[in-house]
Amino acid sequence: MMRGFDSIESMNADSVLVKRHRGNKRFVVAALVIGGLFFLVGILIGYFSHTHKKYPTLKPAPRRLTPIDLIFKNIKEDAIRSSLRQYISESAAAGTAGTEDFSQKILERWKASGLDQVYKSSHSALLTLPNQTHPNKVELIKPLSGETVFAAHLQEPPLRPEDSNHSGDTLSLNSLSPAGEITADAVYANYGRLEDFEYLKKNLSLDLSGKIVILRLGSIDAGNKVRNAQQFGASAVILYPDPAEYNPSYRSQVDPDNLERPTIPTEQSNIRDRSNLVSQTYPNSMWMPSTGIIKESVRLTSWEEKNSQIPCISLSYDDASYILRNLSGSVSPDVWHGALPIEYRIGPGFLPYDNNTSDVQVRVTVTNYEDTRPLYNVIGVITGSAEPDRYVILGNHHDTISHGVVGAHAGSAVLDQLVFTFGQLLKHGYRPLRTLLFCSWDGGEQGYLGSISWLQENVEVLGQRAVTYIDISVVADGNFTLKTVTSPLLQSTLFSAAKRVPSPDENYQMLYNLWADRPILHLQSENLPEKPKVSYCSGGDSDFSAFYHQIGVPIVDVKATFDHEELTTEIYPLHHTAYDTLYAFERFRDPGYKFTKALAQMWGILTLDLINATTLPMRVSRYSEVLEELVNDLVNRHKAEWSKHNVRTGDLLSAIKRFSGATSKFETRLASEDNLHRSPLKQRIYNDQMMRVERAFIHTAGLTDRRSLKHVLFGPTITNEASGVSFPGIDDALHKLNQGVTAAWDQLEKEIRSVTISILAATKSLEESLRL
Repeated sequence: MMRGFDSIESMNADSVLVKRHRGNKRFVVAALVIGGLFFLVGILIGYFSHTHKKYPTLKPAPRRLTPIDLIFKNIKEDAIRSSLRQYISESAAAGTAGTEDFSQKILERWKASGLDQVYKSSHSALLTLPNQTHPNKVELIKPLSGETVFAAHLQEPPLRPEDSNHSGDTLSLNSLSPAGEITADAVYANYGRLEDFEYLKKNLSLDLSGKIVILRLGSIDAGNKVRNAQQFGASAVILYPDPAEYNPSYRSQVDPDNLERPTIPTEQSNIRDRSNLVSQTYPNSMWMPSTGIIKESVRLTSWEEKNSQIPCISLSYDDASYILRNLSGSVSPDVWHGALPIEYRIGPGFLPYDNNTSDVQVRVTVTNYEDTRPLYNVIGVITGSAEPDRYVILGNHHDTISHGVVGAHAGSAVLDQLVFTFGQLLKHGYRPLRTLLFCSWDGGEQGYLGSISWLQENVEVLGQRAVTYIDISVVADGNFTLKTVTSPLLQSTLFSAAKRVPSPDENYQMLYNLWADRPILHLQSENLPEKPKVSYCSGGDSDFSAFYHQIGVPIVDVKATFDHEELTTEIYPLHHTAYDTLYAFERFRDPGYKFTKALAQMWGILTLDLINATTLPMRVSRYSEVLEELVNDLVNRHKAEWSKHNVRTGDLLSAIKRFSGATSKFETRLASEDNLHRSPLKQRIYNDQMMRVERAFIHTAGLTDRRSLKHVLFGPTITNEASGVSFPGIDDALHKLNQGVTAAWDQLEKEIRSVTISILAATKSLEESLRL
């Protein structure tokens, strides 16, 4: 056909040439005259047609909305507000009546959003529950007569009429506190840190055996406080929030319009030993997976095996003040003083007061009981088109304490909006390359049992296939700046998402600019110059913990928070009280839902990047930069002492240099691949190598003293499990050495070797790309 077409063209050209030789001037003149007449007629027709009749112009076809357009279109303040109110009205605490119906309503909403699949994953778990008929008590009594001279108020009365439906329905409960009744003398021990108890023992020769210790919240995790008290022989623990951290202005009157904590609430804490909870094997766990075959082989771990053996209860600082102000004994050191108008005496024993003699003691009655109850996780799935076996996970827990607006219904409302938005993307024809999993966990307030149980049941698959876990729990406990924990692999991707979201504060253009200009200085564990500041060292206090610390899934955890220079507590004052209400959230935490919306949009964009980029948006060179800084800092701080004990760090320093070189070469090689899209297999290999970097830092045997924690670079500290530290295994050994355990020098060298081997494993994984 192409030859025929060429022949026709040639023939036409020859005929034109023949006519050109036979033409004359008359034909040319005639043609000009006729052409002029047609031109004139055309002008006249055009003129009259436009003056007497108008024809509509064709409008350009509307531009198809992009995925980012749909994120900004769907994620709005009103939609989040409506979803939040729905969660508040429907919620139920883990293990209580109504939890199955609550999870079913979440499932139905997610199905209506158009996901490919939504299902419930149920698990049985050992929970701590309050005794509603015989509630917990804290009393001052006369031991000889049994007369009660003071009783603490352990219910939280509502400050506003609309809050009355939840207040008091969860009576002063500290998860995993055993039951018991203890009558004894009381001793004030500051924050309950090891150094606080050492001061009482060494400086005051105070024997704490059998005593009830009163500890203020803050500084370290509540679980660490209780275990420290148990270690020093105490028989029970009373926790309270001192106004020094929770209400610096110390307003003595109950005020519903007060940003800070009123005098009456009791904060409910989780005193579970987080470092022993996450177990890679089914035995010794606190939960039972839904698989029937496995369920029969699982035994439940009792309190005595893994957690506190002494009762623990929480008081308001109003009630704690009544007890503390009447203690006898010496006045505590100035640094132990809070903001209550008392002397902060240590005890034990009481001074004569209010016509009472000094023979008064404290009686703590804890009536908690343990029971196996079902947990109901809800899992939503959008299957990837190109890599259905690679998972980007977004999760939050739906159970709360009381109203639980900040912790964590606001996060559930945002997760709902993200489910709806990505369902809309699917309806518009935007199917992601990778599979997207939405997870609404149960049992979060009992120690993240829902997420841990689901992870354990799917550990082999997730260990190989999970790309990222994005934690959406506490969205906004303030409106000043952002607080972030992330893997170094995802730091640049997170920054990129923040640069595409408008700032919720009109003084800044984009969310990134606000974040960079308002660092949380006292929370920085790194001395790196880059802004915004983030933390890489996570504690064990969120649903992402097991994903990161056990199987090495890169994580992102972001929240809007308050100015920590003005309020020094690590958590917002109304945390885990009956006053974490919708009113408090809308009035103080995030008026107008501006930060909540901005973060929801940022999470949406971050998720888009992770599920749709053909090359995973991970920067391995950022990991080497961070690691080189941390290793050099560690070695320089301890060089003199370590050299005295022949602790060798040469291999560690060599390994980090090799890792830095490998990350640089890897990214250079990846950037030079112009036609990578034509080789899906090669693309997959590059992506898997980046995923394996985080996994390389998982030591399967675990840390020496905490076997279930396996990430050798970042993890919770052994003295404060809510806070993170770099090189947790090395830090454990250093802690022992500070306690005078000389055998820990061998442990230190072992942990250094584990870090060195892990860095070399990550290096070798990247070096494979140079041979492709």
